[in-house]
Amino acid sequence: MRHLFLFIALLPLFLSGQDQFKIDSLNQVFHNAAHDTSKIKALLSWSILISGSDPATDHQLNLKIDSLCRSNLSSQTSAIERNVYLEHQGIATNNLGFIYSDLGNFEKALYYHTLSMNIKEKLGDKVGVAGGLNNIGNLYKYQGDYQLAVKYLTESLAIKEELGDKKGIGNTLNNIGTLYRNQGELDIALDFYERSLKIKREINYKKGIASSLNNIGIIHVDKGEIEKAIQFFEESLALKRESGNKKAISSGLNNIGDAYLQMGRLPEALKYCLEGLALREEIKYQKGVASSLANLSSIYTAMGAYDKAIKAGERAMIISEQIGARQEVMDVSKSLWIAYKAQGNYMKALLMHEKYRQTRDTLESEENQRELFRQEYKHKYEKQASADSIKNAEAQKVKDAELALEKAENEQQKQRSYFLYGVIVLALIFGLFIFNRFRITKKQKGIIQEQKLKVDEAFDELEEKNNEIMDSINYAQRIQSAILPSDEVFKEKFPNSFVLYKPKSIVAGDFYWMEVLSKSMEQEQDLVLIAVCDCTGHGVPGAMVSVVCNSELNRSVREFGLKEPGKILDKTRELVVKEFEKSQEDVKDGMDVAVVSIEPKQEGKRTLAPDSYSKLKYSGAHNPLWIIRKDASELEEIKANKQPIGKFDNPVSFQTHEIELHTGDTFYLFTDGYADQFGGNKGKKLKSKNFKDLLLSISYLSMEEQGKRLDEFFENWRADNEQIDDVCVIGVRV
Repeated sequence: MRHLFLFIALLPLFLSGQDQFKIDSLNQVFHNAAHDTSKIKALLSWSILISGSDPATDHQLNLKIDSLCRSNLSSQTSAIERNVYLEHQGIATNNLGFIYSDLGNFEKALYYHTLSMNIKEKLGDKVGVAGGLNNIGNLYKYQGDYQLAVKYLTESLAIKEELGDKKGIGNTLNNIGTLYRNQGELDIALDFYERSLKIKREINYKKGIASSLNNIGIIHVDKGEIEKAIQFFEESLALKRESGNKKAISSGLNNIGDAYLQMGRLPEALKYCLEGLALREEIKYQKGVASSLANLSSIYTAMGAYDKAIKAGERAMIISEQIGARQEVMDVSKSLWIAYKAQGNYMKALLMHEKYRQTRDTLESEENQRELFRQEYKHKYEKQASADSIKNAEAQKVKDAELALEKAENEQQKQRSYFLYGVIVLALIFGLFIFNRFRITKKQKGIIQEQKLKVDEAFDELEEKNNEIMDSINYAQRIQSAILPSDEVFKEKFPNSFVLYKPKSIVAGDFYWMEVLSKSMEQEQDLVLIAVCDCTGHGVPGAMVSVVCNSELNRSVREFGLKEPGKILDKTRELVVKEFEKSQEDVKDGMDVAVVSIEPKQEGKRTLAPDSYSKLKYSGAHNPLWIIRKDASELEEIKANKQPIGKFDNPVSFQTHEIELHTGDTFYLFTDGYADQFGGNKGKKLKSKNFKDLLLSISYLSMEEQGKRLDEFFENWRADNEQIDDVCVIGVRV
């Protein structure tokens, strides 16, 4: 909220007159509104007013809308109110997707566009779903992943045609045209752009008309028809200036500059390019900045100003590689190659030439082309199957029959040519073959029978040993399950909780632990201790270590009477090290662990509720404690000591942290298996940052539903990848 007020103070730098008056009015509505829906509507109107002109403020506004919606969705609301908040959240997350895309952060852009599309799907908003598919397709297009781009765009187009959404159809046709243009299929791309323009003119969609005119101009540049291209660019730019959208205006300026560059009119090219670059830097449109700098490098190269060309090109290369914009990488590497070569820096010129060729080959790969045409023809076929007349269908049948007849005649001609020779040769070799087979079949039969007996014996022996091993492991799993707290006991103490326990193998190195210390003379109420533990290894070795560690945890509490988490960990470490020192080997196994103790909330001598706690104590060995306060938009982390329960150089005493909890607060204990899992589109680790964001995004749900969502997300993220480690996550709401 603090950042939002800062941007409100700076708004007069960007707006004036009537626009500033509207902003002031919306600001008053936001501060004076009694209900959050009124505040959200004011912020949405504000966002629309500054869209494309002040991305920093727009970013803060939509984050605030998303936060307000999340907080209301987590409270008790009616079904109608819930849908209203979901609808507003869908708009805000969609806006955030566009903002992050302009900043070149395609990973966050993909996250928000996907979140928005899922919300639209939940609301039954087919138009919104189609728009989300279109936006995701564009993100993959920007990164040069044409296979995924065309998949999402054709799915979007199919839904829009089903709904008769002319505006949406026009936009998606435009986007598919760009895919073809990037593959060098200019005539097909032009056809898509012209079809898009025709639809947009029918509905007088000025923003869309400007976009299609711009793209048609690009095709004429690619065809060498530069003067014709400039006509389309100028008509497009005039419409963009009417809208006042700085991003769109900068794109038009950049394209006109590029066209003048192609004509050799370098002063005009430089003028337009610099004006476009200034706008893109002002709105922090990173992809556009990279494109403008690439054009600027080409212009300076053509002017012979190689120092300036290299300076602009190197900056463009840094931005392009940071945001994964491969088209821009290809363009600027070509420009740098020429500039370095002209300066006599042949080593750098060679490197840039190689980068240019590699990027070009990737973008124009046969695999991308095949996928592009396959999706296009699939869509055309499905559309034609439902729309074509019987006459066209019959004509296609006749054409297919003619082709089949021609093929059959060709095959018959070949057969006549080879038939006579084939019969003679076959007759000779057939006789020899039969004779030879009779001679060796008898010998082979005996050998095969002997080998079969040996294989059967080996298989029976292997199956018996495997069954013995599996029986042992399954029995070990039953033993390990016995040391875990039962679901009934855990739920009795923590009704608002979940336990997500996913061993990598049948038995695990991860385990969770609970101990209830009944009230005593010095302790008026029960004290509950819980821990989440990650022992060295997984599978059978990890399970063996877990039995030792579980035993020493129990001894620390039951035998030595310890209650404070830090002292429990100190004693457990001492016992584990002593246990492993009995071996003659240098055993360094142990565990990472987070332990908490919880005292019931008191009112005089009476416990208010079995699941309401006021004081929590925590201590950790590598494993932290995460807390999400009620209605909070950020996650609070209590860090652990950076040492394990086990043998360790220069150990120190474990620190105990005391935390006050209030009703509605939630805390999480976990091992590293969830965040370390590989998956997603790129097969990378999930990582702690994304795990935190995931917990925040579902924190408004009930604890039982949170557990289900975490399990579903983990399996979807992992997909076909192997689970690399045991997973244990516990969440408790007080």
